[in-house]
Amino acid sequence: MEFRSSFGAQAQPLSLRLTKWSCQDECRYDCMWKTVEAFSNRKWDIPQFHGKWPFTRILGIQEPASVIFSILNFIAHYVMIKQFRREVRKNSPMFWLWHAYALVCLNCWFWSCVFHTRDTPFTEKMDYFSAFSAVLFSFYAMIIR
Repeated sequence: MEFRSSFGAQAQPLSLRLTKWSCQDECRYDCMWKTVEAFSNRKWDIPQFHGKWPFTRILGIQEPASVIFSILNFIAHYVMIKQFRREVRKNSPMFWLWHAYALVCLNCWFWSCVFHTRDTPFTEKMDYFSAFSAVLFSFYAMIIR
């Protein structure tokens, strides 16, 4: 597939192919930035596009800062469940509940990272459903505790 946006008539860069940016997606992205430039030149407020503020993509990643923070949250949950396993006896009350909670949270941060890397209807649903499951599990853990 030829890629004819700001890259001219050359093949689409690997980072955009890996993150599944189509030529139509790239066209929308370029159009968004032309609109932002036009609004800025007129000193108008920058609008949201499809409910999102414009972010500069880096290596095909739509929201790099959000991806970094999601990765850091994932790492924090992973490190803490490893520490929990080292320091808490397996026969302790609620030992397995906190393992399940950690898995729910790890899943949540994974999908948050995927969604902020590339926003599609599927990744949006997975992000929201997994975030909701983390909230529900937190409520469940609070009641059980």
